[in-house]
Formats: sequence, structure tokens, C-alpha cells
Amino acid sequence: MLYVLLVYASSPFTPALAQALEANASGRVLLTVVPLLAVVAVVPVAVRLGRARRGRVPIVPLLVIVGLYAAVWSALCQGAVEGVHLSQYGFMSLLALRALRDMVSVPIAYVGGVLLTVAASWGNELIQSVLPNRVYDLRDVALDGLSALLAVMVVWQVER
Repeated sequence: MLYVLLVYASSPFTPALAQALEANASGRVLLTVVPLLAVVAVVPVAVRLGRARRGRVPIVPLLVIVGLYAAVWSALCQGAVEGVHLSQYGFMSLLALRALRDMVSVPIAYVGGVLLTVAASWGNELIQSVLPNRVYDLRDVALDGLSALLAVMVVWQVER
């Protein structure tokens, strides 16, 4: 919940930060490379977790998911700052999944993690609709939902 509040609280300041980062080359590189590195970093973490649990690692499905993540990022992101959605809302879905695991069955926790993240994303868009320097964009909710789904798929592959 604290993470969602942090995302909501930063909403009014995001455009100014994005403009400052996109205004120079190092900022554009940061906005472009960091989300992709976060996605690629999933593979070694998953391999390590898989080896610690059973010694078997579902590397091919993980690579497919990482490829999907990169494809979604490149297809849906019109600006470099939108790439941050992939890591930001992917992480949010993992936090939601972890919180739900103790309350409901595992399959429901996976679905609930994605749905809670989409709800938080939509709430963020509603907040942005009343801010003077922000706009309501359902494409952002779609990108955030795909981010959540792909992050939960990675966890599912590692835990299978």
C-alpha cells in the first residue's frame, strides 16, 4: 500500500522530472536502458531461485517472457519515460502477489496481484485527470496491466 501511495504522490511531479531527463542524452539513456535492464535482470534471479529450489530452471519460458516484456516496451512506449511503467508496475504486482499469498489460494493470488495493480494504475490515471499538467490515458493502464501480467508470469514460471 505504501508503494502505491508513493506512486500516487509522485504523479504531479513526474512530467517535470521526465522533461528534465529527456532533455539531455544521459537522461534519455537512463530512461531507455534502466527498464530494459530491470527486465533482463529477471533471468539470472530466476535461474538462481530455480537452482536453489529444485535444480531445474525453466529458462526457455523465462526468455520468452523477457522477450515479450521487451516487445511490449518497444511497441507501447511512445516516449522514453513510459518505459518506467514496466518496472514500476511490474514491481507493484509482485508486492500485491506477495501480500495476497497469505490470504488466498495461490492461483487467486496471481490473478489478484495483476488485478490490484491494474486497479492502482487506473486510480493513478483518475488522479491525473484532475491535475492541470497531466492527462487521463487508458493506454497507460494497458501498459501497466501488461507489465503486471508479465511480472507475475515470471514468478509463476520460477515457482512451477
